[in-house]
Amino acid sequence: METKADIIVIGCGGAGLPAALTAHEKGKKVLVLEKRGIAGGNALMAEGFFAAESPAQKRLLIDAKKDSLFKTALEYSHYKVDPRILRAFINRSGDTVRWIEEKGLMINHIAPFYPNQVPLVWHIIEGHGATLVRLLEKECREKGIEIVRHARAKRILIDKEGRAAGVSAEGENGELVVHARSVIISTGGFSGNRGLLARYCPELSDILDTEGVPGMEGDGLVMALETGAATDGMGNLMMVGPSPFPKNWTIEGVAGEPYCIWVNSRGERFIDETVTFNVFEAVNAIVRQRHGVCYAIIDDRIKNRIMEDGLIRGCGEMFVPRGRKMEDLDREFTKQVGRGGAFVSGSLGEIAKWIGAPGEALVRTIDEYNEACDRRYDEIFVKDPQHLEPIRTPPFYAIRFRGALLGTTGGIKINHRMEVLDKEHNPIHGVYAAGADTGGWESDTYCAMLAGSALGFALNSGRIAAESAADYCSRRV
Repeated sequence: METKADIIVIGCGGAGLPAALTAHEKGKKVLVLEKRGIAGGNALMAEGFFAAESPAQKRLLIDAKKDSLFKTALEYSHYKVDPRILRAFINRSGDTVRWIEEKGLMINHIAPFYPNQVPLVWHIIEGHGATLVRLLEKECREKGIEIVRHARAKRILIDKEGRAAGVSAEGENGELVVHARSVIISTGGFSGNRGLLARYCPELSDILDTEGVPGMEGDGLVMALETGAATDGMGNLMMVGPSPFPKNWTIEGVAGEPYCIWVNSRGERFIDETVTFNVFEAVNAIVRQRHGVCYAIIDDRIKNRIMEDGLIRGCGEMFVPRGRKMEDLDREFTKQVGRGGAFVSGSLGEIAKWIGAPGEALVRTIDEYNEACDRRYDEIFVKDPQHLEPIRTPPFYAIRFRGALLGTTGGIKINHRMEVLDKEHNPIHGVYAAGADTGGWESDTYCAMLAGSALGFALNSGRIAAESAADYCSRRV
């Protein structure tokens, strides 16, 4: 089967949906290929997105200057990003909130991602990412934008002059060839492809849980490479921690509380546990431990307080909000113990045996920590005294955890117009990429100061890619 369009969008998620709508708004005929049966990709799991100088921030009297945030992000990355890409993303972000709100979704909640975050930039959507996906998908339907589902793009067609000519895909009824002047790649990265992860980040590929939606297998990256594209930031991952295994959101919330003590498989404490307020940095300490496996330990007194007062840090507004009573915590611990992911005992020696650590090492670690709590001074890691809570009241609760992979933040090399670049850094004419398929906008540690950057970059890069593609189509006659 063959058909035609001006612009083909490969992937129907946080970048693909805005790209399709923007291209349509630019007067172009758009066709979207989505290999899954549902739209949204990892955007379905997002809580909110980054923006600066947005209408919502102005309504709430939040001063979030684009220039300042640009410099903050650039310095945080140690200049390991492309400043023009970062600038284009941040500059467009406030307008994207305007664009979304004009479609009927008002954003009135801008939350801190970590304590005392200034300025506030994390725009929380009521109903979270799924609400935004439904809105954008509905808009596509109303505007007559065709979304072909269960259609896996296999190859970007390039003409003899080296320009995009369309896409070959495998649909429900066999091969589908779409002829077009331009192609936008937005397939969500390669966090679900163990082969690519082993190739580009071998030291991490076997020690992380994967928490994104299924299907992020690097299709866009592979197709771009076949057209001669260069790469940027390969191996950069959006990781978080702690992540208990087996997965349990309630237990994850407990493991991430700042008054836990964290130890590795040798029974040794390895970090100031308040690093958990920034899960993107905490995971860097976690993955350095043997096999990337660690343990959070609390006692019965702390557990009872959590049950009564809820969590300080919480586990995201979608899963276990801050300050909510956790009356089912005993039941969740029993469940996690039964699955082998936690252990409860009145003996630290038995806890050490479960961990696989020398008993005397764990007891020594706990004793040293308790002395620090008594002195209100942690001379090893200088933990904030307000979170120094001794571990003395049995039974003791141990939670096994490691890091988790949310997505990739490196991939296809692009410029600030979202044009895909070849190995000489020249544009491959008519080929664009957006969202997690690309690199150059985030370094090896995700910047929480620009909280919500993953979805924010997807939305904004999708819009920018579509504008660039539409302009290119208008010039190409």
